[in-house]
Amino acid sequence: MGQNLIRLSIEDIHTALIKNRWVKKAVVSKVYPGRVDVTLTERVPAAVEIDPLSNRMVLRDGEGVILEEGDHDHLPRIIYYNHNVYTKALELAPLLSERKDALIDLSHSENLSIRLKKGVLHLGDKDFKKRWERFSKVEADLDHRGVAPWEADLRFPSQVVVKTKTASATTE
Repeated sequence: MGQNLIRLSIEDIHTALIKNRWVKKAVVSKVYPGRVDVTLTERVPAAVEIDPLSNRMVLRDGEGVILEEGDHDHLPRIIYYNHNVYTKALELAPLLSERKDALIDLSHSENLSIRLKKGVLHLGDKDFKKRWERFSKVEADLDHRGVAPWEADLRFPSQVVVKTKTASATTE
């Protein structure tokens, strides 16, 4: 940098690094007689948030920090970002890794929902794996019967309650 190490401000370097959204943590130190050590911890994308009105997509890390606009096919997709339940959505996300049509709806903190092409699942706020497995057993039957669009409530202890949506209900 062409500066004397004694006069070099490591605080300025640290501040410049932390301004980058992708940098989670930066440690900058002087090592005499003539070196500066920089250790960075990078933020890792965890989900893609989709604005349902504009279809604008942003990458968020595991803490919910927006990293940049963009899309990554391998990441879970969420709508209606809600900081209070974001970690629950990330807990649910691995169960949906094979479902590219799945959108995790965070609009209601006590009821995480999954929007699929053929319907909406209501999972509540716990036991996601058990509830997803329960729905997986019912989904093939819904497809076989040609039931769509539907709404499935999995918040009950041992059952799936499915109701079909009318045409007027789907246009709301």
